[in-house]
Amino acid sequence: MNYRAAPLIFSLMLGVASASAAVPDADRQIGTLVLRHAFARATAPGQTATAVYLDIANQGKREDRLLRVSSPVAATAEIHSMTMADGVMRMRELDQIALPAGKAISLMPSQGYHLMLQRLRQPLVAGQQISLRLRFARAGTVVLQVPVAAIGAMAPQSATAASPAPANMATTATPGH
Repeated sequence: MNYRAAPLIFSLMLGVASASAAVPDADRQIGTLVLRHAFARATAPGQTATAVYLDIANQGKREDRLLRVSSPVAATAEIHSMTMADGVMRMRELDQIALPAGKAISLMPSQGYHLMLQRLRQPLVAGQQISLRLRFARAGTVVLQVPVAAIGAMAPQSATAASPAPANMATTATPGH
């Protein structure tokens, strides 16, 4: 092996890995789980937390569970449920979310669940991408490249278009389970 060429080869390999990591994940499968429509919301100046949303379909015959979430852009990341009671929104951290066999769970705005990134290390700007690590009980761990949508976005969108992406799977949401 030509050892003088090794640094060049290594640099080229890193470039290919970086380029592939820069492409946002659309539909992503890990085991029997299909992850769709992931996006994070951009932040306003001084904002130190934001939400990440996605749909998770369990196409398997056994229940799985979302156990943990993390991202290098945040000091902490949590799984949350959100409920409205007497006109007051209440968020609660969950230890996990059950993913019933043959069902889909929506972690989209107004659906009851979301992922919360707190103590952000940097502002999130629409059009960027962030890395998000999800750990499941059965399917294992997956790292997604998640696009950042506009502040207040209700669905994933391109950096230039304001129209939401189509939702093409049936979902269920039952906060607190």
